[in-house]
Amino acid sequence: FFAFQTMQPDITGPGVNILAAWSPVATEDTVEQKSVNYNIISGTSMSCPHISAVAAIIKSYNPSWTPAAIMSAIMTTATVLDNTNHLIGRDPNGTQTTPFDYGSGHINPLASLNPGLVYDFSSQDALNFLCSNGASPSQLKNITGELTQCQKYPTPSYNFNYPSIGVSNLNGSLSVYRTVTYYGQEPA
Repeated sequence: FFAFQTMQPDITGPGVNILAAWSPVATEDTVEQKSVNYNIISGTSMSCPHISAVAAIIKSYNPSWTPAAIMSAIMTTATVLDNTNHLIGRDPNGTQTTPFDYGSGHINPLASLNPGLVYDFSSQDALNFLCSNGASPSQLKNITGELTQCQKYPTPSYNFNYPSIGVSNLNGSLSVYRTVTYYGQEPA
């Protein structure tokens, strides 16, 4: 539900031509239309397990971190370079891409274990974000399970403590605010 004014996608993971387990009863997408145990698959269904695995590794390394902190570590340590050290290109022709294509960039599992600074938020921050985007008490009840009222002046959605910034209908200048927590090993 964070897609209202955050930039999407959040992150890019390995998802093109992944050798993956394949049900032997599924023959439709195999080259020879025959039963196989493995297949080459592409798409978000391949990228998602890679990102989930990195999140699990981060959680085991930092057990006290919230899901938001883990997501921040993944997003803020991503790279916009591909495996040949060139800017991420659009497949199949390699034309230039933008953050609207790859989000924060391609996941860097090792770097995400020690991101230094982390953007974190609580469930109340998420409710404030929804309120600032016009969520009604009944919509909030669907999420929380209880009747929830928005604050009279909710925090503007562009100040949601998220590792990306999205401002719609910007006319002029605007300051946005974030709070980070330092988890680095060295003095700051």
